[in-house]
Amino acid sequence: MDRDGIACVLYAAKSTEDRRGSIPDQLRECRDAIDADERRLRVAEYSDEAVSGYRRDRGPGLADALEHAEDLAAERGVAELWAQHSDRLARGDGRSARHTVELALWALKRDVRIRTLQDPDTFRDLLYAVVTGQRNNEDSRRKGLSSQAGRRRAAARGEFIGHLPDGYQLAVDLDADGHVCKRLEFDPSRRELFALIFRLALRGRTCGQIARTVSDRGWLTKPVGRGGSPGPFDLERVWMVLRNPRYAGLSTYDGEILAHECWPAYITERQHHAIRARLTGRRKNTGGPRESYLLAGLACCGVCGGSLQCRTGRPRRDGTSHRVYLCSSHARHRGRVTQCTVAPIDAQMLEAMFTASIGTLLAGPPAHATAADPETLTPADADDAVGRLREAVLAGEQEPFDEALEELFEKMQPDAALIRDTAISQRLARELQQAGRLRAWVEQEAARRTESTRAEARELAALVRGWFTQITVRVDADAVVIAATRRRNTGPPATPVEVCIDRAAWVRFSGPGHGRTNRPWSRAALIGALQAWADMHGRSPTAMDWGRAANNHPQARTLLTRFATWNGALRKAGLPPVAAPRRYAWDELDMISALTAWTRRHGRPPSSMEWMRADPTHPNATTVRVHFGRWEDALRAAGLPPQPRTPRSAKHWTDPHILKALQAWAAANGRPPAGVDFTVAPPGAPSATTVRSHFGSWNAALTAAGLG
Repeated sequence: MDRDGIACVLYAAKSTEDRRGSIPDQLRECRDAIDADERRLRVAEYSDEAVSGYRRDRGPGLADALEHAEDLAAERGVAELWAQHSDRLARGDGRSARHTVELALWALKRDVRIRTLQDPDTFRDLLYAVVTGQRNNEDSRRKGLSSQAGRRRAAARGEFIGHLPDGYQLAVDLDADGHVCKRLEFDPSRRELFALIFRLALRGRTCGQIARTVSDRGWLTKPVGRGGSPGPFDLERVWMVLRNPRYAGLSTYDGEILAHECWPAYITERQHHAIRARLTGRRKNTGGPRESYLLAGLACCGVCGGSLQCRTGRPRRDGTSHRVYLCSSHARHRGRVTQCTVAPIDAQMLEAMFTASIGTLLAGPPAHATAADPETLTPADADDAVGRLREAVLAGEQEPFDEALEELFEKMQPDAALIRDTAISQRLARELQQAGRLRAWVEQEAARRTESTRAEARELAALVRGWFTQITVRVDADAVVIAATRRRNTGPPATPVEVCIDRAAWVRFSGPGHGRTNRPWSRAALIGALQAWADMHGRSPTAMDWGRAANNHPQARTLLTRFATWNGALRKAGLPPVAAPRRYAWDELDMISALTAWTRRHGRPPSSMEWMRADPTHPNATTVRVHFGRWEDALRAAGLPPQPRTPRSAKHWTDPHILKALQAWAAANGRPPAGVDFTVAPPGAPSATTVRSHFGSWNAALTAAGLG
């Protein structure tokens, strides 16, 4: 397929759990239609499962598909988004969920064509999109109301609906009219267990006491859902059993009791209400605010594999509460040999560590990079790739096999590989921009936890769940290891990315340098870092702008090594090249103009340290001194006030001067300085080496200045 083909993105969705393979069938139909047309090229496939398009917008799969199609359209002029039917994309009313016409307007603005197999006229124009969207919404609403009414009638007749409770088994019969009737019967293998639970509850035992009693006797919970496994009873599981009205033979719908004595009961209705009243009286409201957790529903223990539960302590005097992540084993196996040994993890510390490492975790493992561009490949190169793939298969090692397969894909389909890398880079750039919200939130949390930061934490938690499927945390006495698995809609599961943070070196989160690892940078990650910088500053970066490496961008030398020239890297990222450095001598008028322009941009005259190295807008400080004699004379020639002289040697700096310089820097930048900020001494401040020579360590200096 040549590069002029139309790039197509496929999408499939199912509002409920896909038990019968609907999503693969949708993708197959779209795949067959695209492959039958030689003018089109399949680029990527996305899907969402158990996400309704009627009550709310579809999930992260649709968001990624829309972004991918938009990137392809911006690069190639046009792109297509394919789906089986328009209601797979949206079926909302425009208020609580996206309307079909919203997608039509989005596609019109971004040169994206939306193709649907079963209703191809929907996105032909806006009028069709409005009419079809209204029909999709009305059909979903009518089906929902009919289903609710039918389930309510069945519950009123005493039939069983909903989830099968543990302790019962389902019996299906035909009534006199030939209709299917579902009812519950005791499960002989579990009857003794639940008789024991309710007998202990009627004797006044607490949920924790009941859980320990049944667990000590060897009873396990019943697996829930596909892939579930039995486990010991915990407090929450017992509490849910005791409050369930079905164990009293009551048929309910939406919390309302509609029929009595519908099936065999473990307890009477009167006993059920007495147990519920006692449980409700014990669960008192603390009155404090509802705390939020950034990694809720994602974090799991790296030692035992159990989920990390969010626990909130008693409210403090300032209204906040101590928050921790606690391994679920502490509740399920409390006091037993099988209890996990990991202590509770402070939530603020773990969330700060995760945020500091977000750039590394988002970039993912480095992809295999080929030595030559697709245009320069030869048949011999392809034969070498096939040979390496054959050797990897014979060796039976997974990592060399994946690398060889990736290289062969890039050699055989260079257009598709180029499209994919560009799309990955652009998405990574947007994600790195959004990661800035996480860092700002952590700094606000460190200052003071308020209701606004709690609300923002819930929004950021949803953002993190859209990026990752699981976050594993392993804590020991020396380090904290965070492993995150990126969300992938199709294909094999992504490889987790690990970040190791030394606990002794971690004092507090003070900048983007924490959590950085010496990992190789993939081609897509390099391009994404350039695009993120350009989006933030509104122009292409220069090599001097790039500065030192951080967790969201590599060193300038890394880019030069991979792309040969700085402007070559900018062209790969779709950014305009920067002006080349001046190759001629600076005259006096040019120097004065450069000094005046710098002062206008920054609101103060420059110091010689800030002009130590030249860039396209000004000469270096040595050139200025050679021409004017002294730096102060150059400032006077430009009509600028000279900068106050500051000590240049460590022996001229006193402890009070150093502390004042650190406090002034923190007040100007809104955060305590990190050592990397003082590697080259800022104006009016000592270097990091000077600070460490006076106080022994950087953290000791921050503590002395009241910033630690």
